[in-house]
Amino acid sequence: MQPGDSLVTFSSLRTLFIESANFAALLESVCQLKHLRYLSLRSCTDISRLPENIHELKFLQHINLEGCGGIVKLPDSIVKLRGLRYLSTNDTHVNSIPRGFRALTNLWVLFGFPTYMDGDWCSLEELGPLSQLKELGLKSLENVLEASSIAKARVGAKQYLTALTLECSSRLGDDGLLKARVSNEEQQKIEVVFDVICPLPCLEYLDIKGYFGRQLPRWMMWTTKVPLENLRTLWMTDLSCCTQLPDGLCRLPCLEFLQVNRAPTIKSVGDEFLQPRSQRHHHSSQTMVGFPKLHTLILSGMLEWEEWDGRRKFKLCPHWRSFF
Repeated sequence: MQPGDSLVTFSSLRTLFIESANFAALLESVCQLKHLRYLSLRSCTDISRLPENIHELKFLQHINLEGCGGIVKLPDSIVKLRGLRYLSTNDTHVNSIPRGFRALTNLWVLFGFPTYMDGDWCSLEELGPLSQLKELGLKSLENVLEASSIAKARVGAKQYLTALTLECSSRLGDDGLLKARVSNEEQQKIEVVFDVICPLPCLEYLDIKGYFGRQLPRWMMWTTKVPLENLRTLWMTDLSCCTQLPDGLCRLPCLEFLQVNRAPTIKSVGDEFLQPRSQRHHHSSQTMVGFPKLHTLILSGMLEWEEWDGRRKFKLCPHWRSFF
């Protein structure tokens, strides 16, 4: 690609995939590809924006900007791409979205959606009407000031949602320890925010990053009225203030993969793997069979971990393959 090059000669192009290349010189000519359906610009670090007339690509269904660290804003006209099904801003610096985003009701996959407050308006409100979402990634959830804002996202009403990533900015340093004190008020606020999210049981993949509450959301516990009975994969990373894992975790019947990485305040692990707290005294002398389908368990970066309380009562399931 040379200065002055253009994509105009590829007027019938449907798919454009660029990775780790200097693409800024060709960016303006993208909007001349009137038949384009699929646009992926991965790790194109020289790009700082998308064209303002991106809405002229009326057939565009897929936009992937993953790793384009120079992008900080989406064009306002993106809300006119009514056929858009996939949008990823993971690993970019996009920290706000245009008002009117709620018009993209055909979205199936949305990654890297930033939580942004502008007066009384919260970007999460724009997610309410997006009822077709199957995969959703939310970041900067520490910016939520009122639980009512996350409630308007209606995550718990999205009946097709199978994958969910919930991310806060990490409070841990490179050494895995807390960088600065987290106040009780901050902990209580983020706990309320996460409790309100409450996805439906159709969820199969859950990834929680940077959570700084003392207790994980109540809907992750088996004792909840609507347990995550279809959950297959659970990642939990940088749990800076969490003191215990979810209650009755081993009762999740479909869980196959569980990883906890960097949880410096958890000192004891065990009982929560065996059974809900309310039932523990009834079976204290029995060997429990937990995690009927789990094949991989990874516990890493848990600097204060002292004991596995229930290891003598814990019977490994027949599908167990890896334990780290």
